[in-house]
Amino acid sequence: LENVLQRRVQNKTRVNSKCGPLILFDNCYNLEDILGSEFPALLKPLIHEIELALPSVQAVKFYLKHFYRSIYAFYPFMDIPSFEKTIWSILIEDQQSARYKLEFRNDDNRRKLENLAILLVVLKMSSMSLSLKTDPYLADTATVLRIFDENKMHTEVLVLVQKCLCVLNVLKFANENCLCCLLYLRACEYLAPDDENVLLPQQSLLMLGSISQLALILGLYKDPST
Repeated sequence: LENVLQRRVQNKTRVNSKCGPLILFDNCYNLEDILGSEFPALLKPLIHEIELALPSVQAVKFYLKHFYRSIYAFYPFMDIPSFEKTIWSILIEDQQSARYKLEFRNDDNRRKLENLAILLVVLKMSSMSLSLKTDPYLADTATVLRIFDENKMHTEVLVLVQKCLCVLNVLKFANENCLCCLLYLRACEYLAPDDENVLLPQQSLLMLGSISQLALILGLYKDPST
């Protein structure tokens, strides 16, 4: 029994230190196990991918403004003050490129990664909304900011969100931010203009199952008045 337990601890350490998790479901991966005096090398490629996926500084601000004005009222899942405080501590403007660099220190990196994942989904939802061009004034402003070409948020950004959720191991370390991100991710897929599925595909069913499980873990089925 001691040998089995020792081998399991060794395998857990090997998984945590050498590679990230491959699936969203509960596993032994723990982000805190690889956080040391420096930001872990394992996460640097993911952070670099996110930096490349982010649009220009002005486009990010325009996307967020549109989301708060036109979308948030229908999907008020996140706490805006907490979200804003976190993301503006991560996003550092590069004056030369007019784009954002991501700055992670060694304090509260889990919360920062959670809000970064939410940011990516929010930007994608705002991008989809603007692409409908229902408001001529907004469409003109978006065109000037090149929202429909070089600053467009492509569907591949949702893969980066899923990678963040895997690194966070959301079913083991469940909290409101993880649930918020999954809810926005599901809303983003549901509202996608190019989604022609009549029946829910497997990935959507799995996501809904994950949302239900997180809601149960967080006790959202309980009556708050009791």
